[in-house]
Amino acid sequence: MVRYWRRRCAEIDIEWDNYNLQVTSVSFRQEFVGDVRINPVTDKEEYHYPTNKRIMRYFESFLITTPFILLALLVMLSSLNMMGYSDKTDFFYMEFFANLAQPGAIFEKGSFLAFIPSIFMAVAMMIVGKFYEPIAEYATQRENHKTKEAHSNSVNLKKFIFNFIFYFSHLFYVAFQRLDLAGLRKELIILALADEFRRIASESAVPTILKNGFHLEKKYKSVIEEELGELSLPEYTYFEDYLELVIQYGYVSMFSVAFPLGAFITYIFLFFERRSDAYKIEKLCRRPLSLNTSDIGIWDEVMKLISFVSVFTNLFLFAYSTQRGNEKVEQLGCANSYYFISIEHSLILIIFILHCVIKIKPKWVKIFLYRIAHKEKRKLI
Repeated sequence: MVRYWRRRCAEIDIEWDNYNLQVTSVSFRQEFVGDVRINPVTDKEEYHYPTNKRIMRYFESFLITTPFILLALLVMLSSLNMMGYSDKTDFFYMEFFANLAQPGAIFEKGSFLAFIPSIFMAVAMMIVGKFYEPIAEYATQRENHKTKEAHSNSVNLKKFIFNFIFYFSHLFYVAFQRLDLAGLRKELIILALADEFRRIASESAVPTILKNGFHLEKKYKSVIEEELGELSLPEYTYFEDYLELVIQYGYVSMFSVAFPLGAFITYIFLFFERRSDAYKIEKLCRRPLSLNTSDIGIWDEVMKLISFVSVFTNLFLFAYSTQRGNEKVEQLGCANSYYFISIEHSLILIIFILHCVIKIKPKWVKIFLYRIAHKEKRKLI
């Protein structure tokens, strides 16, 4: 699917006349600081920041953001212990929190307060995330990227890593540490439903009430007043919208064995999500600037990584968590490891073959770009 999307991007670049953006529309950051040098290609002076210095900045960013990542993991593990997912044989067992989920304790499974640990994890992670975002922005500023695209990709990657832990770490724990397929399915269903209602409420419903009261749309006396009112609206940022799509893609692709209906349910959710986002952009945010681009930036690499990881996650779940996998293991006996390793290698080979066969640029796109390059060459002659 990711490969198909990249082919579609190549076609859209031609249709929207964006095929030469990489050459003509590099946006430099005013905050960039570098040493003056002679460009080896153009023989003109330019500002340059040495690679060895930026590597040190990357290491500095790692040191700055790691404490927040570890704090997020600590919140997740303590919450899972309070949910009763851990026991004394578990490596991540925390006695104090685990005792709260024991029979007769305050968070006993099936009790009225059993949902409190889930709420605690969500609220605590959101609070940590609010502190993490400015830290991630500060660390990225220190990296001193030359272009806005590089800066945006770097800060988005840092935010995604934190949100990946928020949305997926406890699922990995239930799936691969506890090997609890039923618990994983329950968590996926709860997350999918709760997250969809949360997004619609936080992005559309609550901001509308705060802006217009309980009226669907605020009435203005004139067009000028309406335009001035738009200036007071918050600025639109695309990070949350991209993150939502990538998170949903992760639910569907990485845990499809445990949640086969996930793709169908996500398709329905995306219909409502699309309308909610359209309403948010039109009514609840300042009118965003239209910027041409030839791809989706770092998100393309993130989706490719999720697609690759999903091969191993689904194979592992099939092998050790499903009834069919257990029956196959019993039939194969001691050779089960070789059997599933061979399947894993076969799938990786298929992915590699498809990667080579399915070209990013269709044939007609290549011909068009060759013609443009030929015309430019003739002009120089």
